[in-house]
Amino acid sequence: MLSLIRGHSRSKVPAWEKNGIRVPAVFGDSAYLECGIRPVPSGRRITCAANEGDRSRAGGAPEGPEPEGRVHFTLCSHRTGARLTGFRSCSSIGFRPQWTARAGRPTVGESPSETRKTMALHTFVVGFGRAGGGLHLPVVRKLRADARAAEVLGTAPIVVFDPATPPRHTDDVLAVPSIAAAGELLDPRRTVVHVCVPPRERPAVVRRLARAGFTKVVLEKPLACHRAHADDIAGTVLRHGMDAVVVAHWHSARLTARLARLIRSGDHGPLRAITLRQHKPRLERSLRAGAGDTAFDVEVPHGLGLALSLAGPASLTGASCTAARCDGRRLPWLGSAELVLRHDSGVRTHLASDLTAPIRQRSITLRFDDATVTGHYPVSAEDSHARLTVRGRAGRSQEVFRDDALTAFLGAAYRYFAGLGAPPEGADLGRHAEIVRILTEAKERCGVPGPPPDPRIEMPRTETHCATSAAGHDTVV
Repeated sequence: MLSLIRGHSRSKVPAWEKNGIRVPAVFGDSAYLECGIRPVPSGRRITCAANEGDRSRAGGAPEGPEPEGRVHFTLCSHRTGARLTGFRSCSSIGFRPQWTARAGRPTVGESPSETRKTMALHTFVVGFGRAGGGLHLPVVRKLRADARAAEVLGTAPIVVFDPATPPRHTDDVLAVPSIAAAGELLDPRRTVVHVCVPPRERPAVVRRLARAGFTKVVLEKPLACHRAHADDIAGTVLRHGMDAVVVAHWHSARLTARLARLIRSGDHGPLRAITLRQHKPRLERSLRAGAGDTAFDVEVPHGLGLALSLAGPASLTGASCTAARCDGRRLPWLGSAELVLRHDSGVRTHLASDLTAPIRQRSITLRFDDATVTGHYPVSAEDSHARLTVRGRAGRSQEVFRDDALTAFLGAAYRYFAGLGAPPEGADLGRHAEIVRILTEAKERCGVPGPPPDPRIEMPRTETHCATSAAGHDTVV
């Protein structure tokens, strides 16, 4: 007999280990080997005969000699119907997650009670870098810990795909080798996909998700790095009947709601100008940045979307972009970026972002006839508090309050996908396509090279690209 897997309880759902390597806990409280369907309680050893026709036994079986070649087996779950196919050879042991449809069995990771709750959703994260692993994953975990949101998100493992930096398996994270494999493991119709790959990769990723049958998509900002890419994504969403929202968590912020109320109230007179400053030290990541990354694509989309929401449609009247310099190296387009907008309402917006700044700042200033209002958004996940200061004829007032905007945004997105609410504010594709259009115009004014050509995307030709794509000069327009 070959000892293959040892189960042990570390939490409510047991983890499974094979030869010291942890396998995610997708198997509920008991499991069986397909060739011997005998229940195996948590904490017992699972053994499999070298001869696949032999009946498997649980616990206490003596180990026999190593067989020649491979011994194949399938571990299944009574509770969930999840399947893990594997093999044992003289030199190695291997596993491959696999979901197979069976009459009367729920999808991987679900209990029968969860199957009856049609609103319970799975989570699939594509891209496990700063956005996927550092922002979206912790927020999903936080939402699952909240009793009000837990029934919407369910308890199935969070499935992750990232070919560049494959994550380690944990009790609640399961890495898959491809988007197609995730489509086999999950029910695509009841899965929310977080697309956290770089903007230039998103059109291809969205097409692959559509082919795999996924329809519920959360796209990181910006929607795309060029308007042609935004059009390609929108076309894929439309053709395949997908439902997509773009991350716009500043619209879900309590600070934004207070600012909007001040504008609507008219208590300080009409709004005249908006100033947004989004600075942070980002040199370490800029040094690792890929081709096509610019300062326009990091912080600016947040502020631009906010300005359009508060003051209405706008036209670009000025743009600038500079290089970053560090240790004798010059990083084109990754220093600072500025936009100047003229809104149809008459409001003027100035937006500045410096990715070489020594301090973090995310601030907005609204100038009215009778007051100046300054808001500070949280600058990191370490402290989710915002500040609002009003200086007017009546004097000065200040508020400090908790403002966890990304958690609020993703919670609203899951409720929307579950059919329990409206889509998050400011997350529609049309609004973000307009943001990409303005950013594309700004890049073209500054001579920023366009993205690499994609034969599946028709890229508009511009004189700016041809004349200045190789120069990379610091440009102010």
